[in-house]
Amino acid sequence: LRLLPRQRYLRAERAEVSALERKRNVLCCLITRILKVEKQLHIDNLVFRVIDACQKGELGPGLQF
Repeated sequence: LRLLPRQRYLRAERAEVSALERKRNVLCCLITRILKVEKQLHIDNLVFRVIDACQKGELGPGLQF
């Protein structure tokens, strides 16, 4: 899991910010993994695959949403 730079969220508590950043990192990793397999994927199909993977819990080893 590659950690991305910390983002600043307005009026958010520290725990909420941490949870948001973890979710953002999980989504970035999931999107990267999908795009490595599917080279020319339409954005609608990418969104569907991300939602489907999140609902099925197929985020990868050690990743939780």
